[in-house]
Amino acid sequence: MPAAAAAAAAAEEEEEAAAEAAAEAAAEAAAEAAAKHEAAATATTATTATRTKVATAAAATAAAAATATATATAAAAATAAAATAAAAAEPAEAAAAAMVSWIPPPSDDPSSIPAAAAAAAAAAAAAVAAAQQQQQQQQQQ
Repeated sequence: MPAAAAAAAAAEEEEEAAAEAAAEAAAEAAAEAAAKHEAAATATTATTATRTKVATAAAATAAAAATATATATAAAAATAAAATAAAAAEPAEAAAAAMVSWIPPPSDDPSSIPAAAAAAAAAAAAAVAAAQQQQQQQQQQ
């Protein structure tokens, strides 16, 4: 029987050694799986960070484009307003020139003053009428 007991003890030791080896293999596999999981999590985090950077850059680009468009629109409106103001000022300048032009130099015949004044008044009235008509046309647009 001692041989049978020795064989049983040897078999038990082998089983324990096999169980320990299996436990070590399982632990190594678990560590490997954990490392792979950690690497995947790190890669996912990096991908998310990259996507966030791309989205932020796209939003900044869109905001810059909107600002440029608004600035260009405002500049065009200001240019149009300046052109309108200049066009409206032309009849007023013409009227002022007409008012000044009727004043005769000292050497002119005094009898011509009323005719020159009437002509200047007519020119001024025509300039004012033209300015009013232009304003009405602009308001209709």
